[in-house]
Amino acid sequence: MGKSSVADVKAHAWFAKARFDWAGLSENKVKAPYVPAIKDPLDTSHFDPYDENEPVARYTGSQASFANWSESGDDVFPPQKA
Repeated sequence: MGKSSVADVKAHAWFAKARFDWAGLSENKVKAPYVPAIKDPLDTSHFDPYDENEPVARYTGSQASFANWSESGDDVFPPQKA
């Protein structure tokens, strides 16, 4: 994602060509093409290593894309099967 937030991702040629279902994604109706095995909630084995001492710029873009996300900790990870 770039400086223009999620708009950069949505404008990428792959998403335009694939006719990506952004509304379905927002409503949790899009199935992931690949779901990695996760050992526990703290498993970071699928992420690249990074220097934790290197500062990261605070995100200052629009928060509109995240409006439906919980900030109270109600989200469960990994998601539970219904």
